[in-house]
Amino acid sequence: MTTDGLVARGQHKLHLDEKVEWIWEGNADKPQHGLHRYQHIQLVRDGQMRHFVAEIGPVSDHPGWYPLTFWAAGEYSVGEVLEIVERMRKGKPSENDEPIDLALSYLNLLEEKQKRKAHISEFGPYLKHMR
Repeated sequence: MTTDGLVARGQHKLHLDEKVEWIWEGNADKPQHGLHRYQHIQLVRDGQMRHFVAEIGPVSDHPGWYPLTFWAAGEYSVGEVLEIVERMRKGKPSENDEPIDLALSYLNLLEEKQKRKAHISEFGPYLKHMR
């Protein structure tokens, strides 16, 4: 639930531009109600670490959701982190979520330069064309 730059998490109101340290979603037992899904958010507010917990609902209402953790380290705001977590739940990676492998990227760059020098274009795994 979002209103005017605020997001309601349980009884708490979080500003969408506050910087988040981490967010964790997981299942925990709610006495006499069974397993419920909870969202824990830790952020910096007024120069101090604050911890917020919100109940999302019974586990049975959210089939296929697994516990997840996202370490933001103060780099992302509440709004950005909630969007990332939503994508993680749905299994839709973002173009920015892909990890960077510098060694492999460097080798790919060298291979691409060699192909340009040899005037070779590649179309799929089996078709190469000499320009």
